[in-house]
Amino acid sequence: MYSLVLFYIASEERLHIYKPFWKFVMVNAIISIAFWQSIIFSILREFEYFGEKEAPESFQKAFYIENCLLLFEIAIAGIAHYFAFSYKEFVDLNKTSRPMLKNLGEVFF
Repeated sequence: MYSLVLFYIASEERLHIYKPFWKFVMVNAIISIAFWQSIIFSILREFEYFGEKEAPESFQKAFYIENCLLLFEIAIAGIAHYFAFSYKEFVDLNKTSRPMLKNLGEVFF
């Protein structure tokens, strides 16, 4: 996490045309939420919130709930990523369109 903050500080000025702040926030949010959620569920399992600590069904219940929460969080993050990592920053509106086969020819040859 510290490395991501240092990278953001070091590259913010150079990458300002790509709006790096929201990209930085999105990546950090996913890492932070997943980490703290796993810590909270570990503490809840330790205090036997889901049942006896040694019982396999209580572990499976906690594991299932944690993974379902993570699934919904990642789905929401996916929608947010669509806006933070937009393709529109890289589209050149002044460029004329060319046939797809001509573009493929440039890529391969």
